[in-house]
Amino acid sequence: MSKLLIHFDHPQYLDTVLGESITGLLDDCTEFALATTNGDKAHISIAHFAYNRVLDLYILTPPYSQHIKNLDINPSVALAIWDAKKRFGEEKREIIAFGACERVQKLDMANALRQYSQRFRGLLEIVKHPMDFAKGATDSRLFVVKVSEIRLLDEQRFGKEKYIYLKIKR
Repeated sequence: MSKLLIHFDHPQYLDTVLGESITGLLDDCTEFALATTNGDKAHISIAHFAYNRVLDLYILTPPYSQHIKNLDINPSVALAIWDAKKRFGEEKREIIAFGACERVQKLDMANALRQYSQRFRGLLEIVKHPMDFAKGATDSRLFVVKVSEIRLLDEQRFGKEKYIYLKIKR
């Protein structure tokens, strides 16, 4: 992925350096853990994701799944992305992100499908056009997480246990 089109205005690190760290991890990982809530009951799921240059994260999931039912009540989500290849004691890379998740709207559907299918080419065997969702090609639908905050850990780049807290400025 090329350079992110968002700003962090972090007092210590340039947007380009932060963006390279974030996209490096996002490019290396294809799944995240997604946490949702329904009242006082928490739920977590694993989802494959794709992303764009403004840090929208796209997932493909059935609308009747528990995490999506929870989003109907509370769209707030937390997610974790980490380099699972790292062994204990090695320099860690992870992103903890917060935001809101919703079904991809009709106007953004072509873009979302393009982003997701570029990363997961197998989707094009099922869905070739946004209208294929409405035609029942799959029960799953595209959803987007609009990330608003990030806790970034990239020990190789920024130092051991150096968490960087970022607010997304769109």
